[in-house]
Amino acid sequence: MVPSGHRYTTILWTDLRSSGKDSVFGLYAQRINDNYLVANDDESVPSVTAVLEQNYPNPFNPETNIVFSIPSKGNVEINIYNIKGQKVKSLVNEQFGAGRHKIVWDGHDNNDNAVSSGVYFYRLDNAGKQMTRKMVLMK
Repeated sequence: MVPSGHRYTTILWTDLRSSGKDSVFGLYAQRINDNYLVANDDESVPSVTAVLEQNYPNPFNPETNIVFSIPSKGNVEINIYNIKGQKVKSLVNEQFGAGRHKIVWDGHDNNDNAVSSGVYFYRLDNAGKQMTRKMVLMK
């Protein structure tokens, strides 16, 4: 991987496969926007930009994990919305350190009532950025 300093990284690799009769040699390159790079699952490695991962499991019942990374210490707000855009649950609104974090949603609303099966959205707000993903609760 070769960082360019221009908001993208170039990945280079060679392909030395053989068909059994002829050797094939290929040199390949792919440019990737830095917004889509994640270093690894090592929680000690801070993210360069805020990342909101897809929840797992998805679909889920009775609970799901929401994983996010932030590049520096700051306030993180995560809310759950129904398909109509109505806020169902304020999951977190607190300070987190830089790095990767996991929050669990148990499928209950702000009044501690179990929500019905359906499509929900979770939104992360951090440092003026908002990211939203979709999840499905199946009972």
